[in-house]
Parts: sequence; structure tokens; C-alpha cells
Amino acid sequence: MERRTSILPSKQDRFWQAIEEELIAFEKRENAFKARERKERIARLGFLLDSADENELFH
Repeated sequence: MERRTSILPSKQDRFWQAIEEELIAFEKRENAFKARERKERIARLGFLLDSADENELFH
């Protein structure tokens, strides 16, 4: 008996593929957001350290 495979993805396959693509896009946006937050925190910390008087910080 012959078994044929579908060349076109089924409606359910397309649905799950769309969900997977959305999750991947979400993770990329989330990672970019976290990276920006880290850079901003580092910049703020650097500014605070640069603007503070050394005597006040270390003595």
C-alpha cells in the first residue's frame, strides 16, 4: 500500500510554525531589551563613580 506525504504543510503545522516564529521574535526583543537595560545601568553606575569625590567613596 502506498503512503503519500503532504507536500504542503497542514493548517495545524502552519499554526504551530507561526507560534514558534512569534516566540523566537519575542525572545529576540526581550534579549535586546535586557541588553539595553544592562548598558544603561552600567552607564549610570559609571556616571555615579565618575562624578563622586574619590575621598568620599574610598575614605
